[in-house]
Amino acid sequence: MKQNNYQGNFLSLLFIVLVYFFTRNYYSPFFWTILGLFLLLVFLKEENRLFAWVVISFFGGNFIVIYLDKFIGGIVADPFYRVIINQILFIIPIVSMWYVIKQFNKRLSFLLKKPESFSILYIVLLFIVAGFLLLFFIKDGFAVSLSIFTFSLIHATAQEVIWRGILLTQMIKITSETTAILFTSIAYSLSKYNNIWILSRCSSDLSNFRLYIWFFSNKI
Repeated sequence: MKQNNYQGNFLSLLFIVLVYFFTRNYYSPFFWTILGLFLLLVFLKEENRLFAWVVISFFGGNFIVIYLDKFIGGIVADPFYRVIINQILFIIPIVSMWYVIKQFNKRLSFLLKKPESFSILYIVLLFIVAGFLLLFFIKDGFAVSLSIFTFSLIHATAQEVIWRGILLTQMIKITSETTAILFTSIAYSLSKYNNIWILSRCSSDLSNFRLYIWFFSNKI
């Protein structure tokens, strides 16, 4: 048990370090650390190995999100559509972590609960429906409030599922509840530091109200 705790605490701290490297674009030390994590896999117990693979799939999914977002940015110039598409892309790290957990024959538990095994389908459906709703209403001046609410729904759902639903739940299994809450809080704070820029412009006419939300550099 002590060995598991030591391994779990070490992996949790390593996750924080990886988040720091990733969000600051320190890709050289990031990839060396990931390589070390790969080499460490053979020495880990099953639960710790599962968490290590979840971490690897988390960053792998986010790399895909970053490059897809850059590709879409070259096609879609309107910031409204770009930011919503970016949020929908967060399905990728969610699905990648879900796939890893399933490979270990474990049940995916969102928000520290145990839903049915097909709950991931509800999450994906929510992203798609909310995304299309926002894309539909985004240009209508009378629906600005609905647009902002829909964006907030997508973003909040993504962050809850990724950080609290998956990462926190998996970290609790290899450390303790208090330690996991502390470590994921630190990692989440680091991931959001200098990561979002919100620029809004308002005119006297509500129909000309424009809200630009730019996500740049590292998107986690």
